[in-house]
Amino acid sequence: MSTAEVGHDIEPLTVREVFRSGRYVVPVYQRAYAWGETQILTLLQDVADYRRRGAASYYIGSLVTHRGHDITGDDLQFEVVDGQQRLTTLFIILSTLSHLHDVQPERGVLSYEGRKSSTRDLAIVARDGDKTVVGDLAVAGIRVAVETVRAAVETGHFTPDDLSYLIDHVKVARTALPVRTDLNHYFEVMNSRGEQLEKHEIAKAHLMSLIAGDDDADARSHAFAVVWDACSDLSRHVQGRFPPTIRDELFGRDTWDEFRSTSFDDIVGAIKATPGGELKPTALSAILAGTVETEPAAGEKEDDAIERFGAIIDFPNFLLHVLAIADPYRADFSWTETSVSGWVSLDDKKLVEQFERVITERAQAEAFAFTLLRVRYLFDKYVIKTDLTRASEDDSNWVLNRARLARTGNKRKLTPVATFARGVLDDDAVMSGDQRHIVILQSMFQVTDSRRAYKNFLYAILDYLHRQDAVAPADFISFLRGLAAQRYATTIDRASLDSGTSVPHFALNYLDYLLWSDPHGYAAAHGADVAGYKFRYRTSIEHFHPQHPDPDSQIPMWPKSDVDRFGNLCIMTRSENSQRSNLAPVAKVGQYRWERQTLKFQIMAGVTRHTSTWTLDHVHAHGQAMRAILDAAAGSGGIE
Repeated sequence: MSTAEVGHDIEPLTVREVFRSGRYVVPVYQRAYAWGETQILTLLQDVADYRRRGAASYYIGSLVTHRGHDITGDDLQFEVVDGQQRLTTLFIILSTLSHLHDVQPERGVLSYEGRKSSTRDLAIVARDGDKTVVGDLAVAGIRVAVETVRAAVETGHFTPDDLSYLIDHVKVARTALPVRTDLNHYFEVMNSRGEQLEKHEIAKAHLMSLIAGDDDADARSHAFAVVWDACSDLSRHVQGRFPPTIRDELFGRDTWDEFRSTSFDDIVGAIKATPGGELKPTALSAILAGTVETEPAAGEKEDDAIERFGAIIDFPNFLLHVLAIADPYRADFSWTETSVSGWVSLDDKKLVEQFERVITERAQAEAFAFTLLRVRYLFDKYVIKTDLTRASEDDSNWVLNRARLARTGNKRKLTPVATFARGVLDDDAVMSGDQRHIVILQSMFQVTDSRRAYKNFLYAILDYLHRQDAVAPADFISFLRGLAAQRYATTIDRASLDSGTSVPHFALNYLDYLLWSDPHGYAAAHGADVAGYKFRYRTSIEHFHPQHPDPDSQIPMWPKSDVDRFGNLCIMTRSENSQRSNLAPVAKVGQYRWERQTLKFQIMAGVTRHTSTWTLDHVHAHGQAMRAILDAAAGSGGIE
């Protein structure tokens, strides 16, 4: 839909101007506030990144509104048609951090029609600012948003300078639909036209335009489009996006678990020569527009393409990993570098720019398509994902599965099996030792770097896999252990371990891995459940002896230098921390579910249960023991 079709009044406004130029109401037909920690942290990090680069301004997105007037007064009122998630997040940021700036949003400047709890919570945050009691908020999403913003400031990930930049340099394009717009028709048109062109679709068009003009351009463009579209669906193994006859050619008719192509020419031949993959006459313009039919031929569809997996990355960011791997100027991976290769940064905001700079010729575009399919095959086979068919409280039901051909009579079906255990589904109860070790190591990285962007550890893994002729589990484990040890040695300052909520999360997660990898060692000797341990999305630093004890606990308040010591810290989910952070250690041991906590927490809890107390002597002894384990691993390079 063009700008003219959407509306005639488009205003580029700073965040300050957005909230000073009218009131906003989110109509009842719109979704409730649904952004979580990952989306909020991504927004904050993007703002911080642009501020530190010295960018004069940063366009954060659009806000589509339907303009009217508040029936209770003369204030201009905007009904939010699109963009309410971002608008609500900005409102919560400004309200929560109102003590750090001069743009206090007024109560009532944002409300949700038909959702009294949401409107009430936003009014509380606007009124109380940094003094907001999270327990008084009824809507879980708003509670999480307030806690996430607070934590980002406390840990230094979002500074007052970043906030000032957000207010006066971050811009929103507010579009007002014509007053007489039929909103039902508007939504019907929007839905029929689809969403605006995504950046990865622009990159696809750029690459395919380079293939035009070749003698066999239509066949090669078609093959490129088929590969791209197959790789774009991360919810299933890539083999499941091809009809069985093409699977036979690309992945081996006996297993569907081999990568047989050695060049893009092989891929073109496989797609062109097989039933269901033959080229249909079509113009290149239709291919670029995304209107080419790439569905399997009639009779080829099977019931094996179930959307059952949750990927740890999205497709645009996955493309940047592949671009970095395909980059001929790529250098050896380093945790201290901002770019993962000579030219490519894992910054999805620059996706189109980077593709246009790195790939400028037909041969490069075709080589990229080959690398894309190969890396996607390796990603599916050797990188953890979550199984959406299993019940899980926190998206930590990690699996490591490869796709393989299964036969039932004359029927052939694609089915997942454990990558390093033949014929066994990836389940905690039956997982092989190597399989579990790899899952533990990868999930350690993932819970530390849960954002879809800047996932450097995943680039290092994919680059390693791409360089191998075969992947042996013992070698893969050694690589992952070395990668973790390198990250700890090069990015963690030992002094930062005594910094309270600012302690690097990776230090705590890496420590838990080291405790787990010694099943009969320190953790087991102190009563921790090593065998049942798994990494979860724990993102909040907890002081075992609280910073501000509950007055009823009758325990003393320690000096900040003592309460912030490494021996008094652990990491847990933000909701658990906010609910019981002020409890005394003895009470915490009884309140938290033991099996869900980190091994470090379980060790501290074991000491507390044994002695019925938690003292500064315990803090010092525990801190020294944990540091010794980290230092020993750093000294050995993380390899046993």
